[in-house]
Amino acid sequence: MRLLLPDSAEAAGLLAVLLLTEARQAARVDDAGQLVLMEDQDRSLWDHSLIAEGLGSVREALAGERPVGRFAVMAAIAAVHADPVLATYPDLASTRAELLRRTGRVTEARAAYEEALAFTSNAVEAEFLQGRINRGA
Repeated sequence: MRLLLPDSAEAAGLLAVLLLTEARQAARVDDAGQLVLMEDQDRSLWDHSLIAEGLGSVREALAGERPVGRFAVMAAIAAVHADPVLATYPDLASTRAELLRRTGRVTEARAAYEEALAFTSNAVEAEFLQGRINRGA
């Protein structure tokens, strides 16, 4: 599908969800066949090349001014689960803020912009984020 729709954010998002989900496959079930919660999974069993590919597809799904659909949002969430470092990554918080702003969820967007501002150490980014906050997201 990605080959047929190379400019589709949704196709990139769907691919990212599939890759990030498959990357954790080996760690999802223990030797007794019981489900292993994500926080308890052995991350060394995760396929890190699939995670890297999935994160690239997430970036593609969220790039530009195209409308962001449900697969792109799901992909962004899966990216946070696949890479906990992203949970404090300012670009992720600002991307979430932008998605919320575009969907009219202004109060939540403002909170996400404030989160991104707290995580960034770049003065130019901080100025942009503060501008969004000052404009009411």
